[in-house]
Amino acid sequence: MVKGTTGYTFANFTFDTSGSGENVKITQLLIKHTTTAPSNFDDLQNITLYDGTVAQNTPVQGSSETANAGNPTAATTTITFLTPIVITKNTVKTLTLKADISGSAAAAGHAFGITSTAGVTATGVGTGSSITPTVTPSDGQTQTVNAAGTLRYYA
Repeated sequence: MVKGTTGYTFANFTFDTSGSGENVKITQLLIKHTTTAPSNFDDLQNITLYDGTVAQNTPVQGSSETANAGNPTAATTTITFLTPIVITKNTVKTLTLKADISGSAAAAGHAFGITSTAGVTATGVGTGSSITPTVTPSDGQTQTVNAAGTLRYYA
C-alpha cells in the first residue's frame, strides 16, 4: 500500500448467521489495530466499515484509538454503527474496513482483526437476547506502507 492513498481496504469481516433461529443485530465492533512500530496509529485516518459502498459508522481517526496497556504496537478501534447492522438468519454478510493513509505515513505495517467474542456486540432482533458469537480470533493480515510503487523491466 502506498502512503497518501484514500479508501484503502485493510480487512474484510464476515458474519455468518447459519443455524440462527432469528435475525441478528450487531451494534458495535471492537477491532484490534496492530502496527509493526509503536505510535504509528495516527498514520491512518477515517477508519470506516462499509456494507458494499455504504459507510456504516462515523469515521474513526487513528489518533483516537484506545492504546492497549502493555503493548505499544496494539490499539482498539471501536466501531459503533450509525444504524445497527441486521443480518437475516441463515445468511452471510461481509463488511469491509477501509482507511485513508497519511501522505506522511511511516513505513510500518498495519493489521486489523477481531480477537475475541468481546469484539462483537450482538442481539437477537426478535428476542432482544444477547448473543455470544463464535469468533475465530485473528489479528488480520499485516500490510506495509510504502513511499511509492515499484516497477522492474527485464529485457
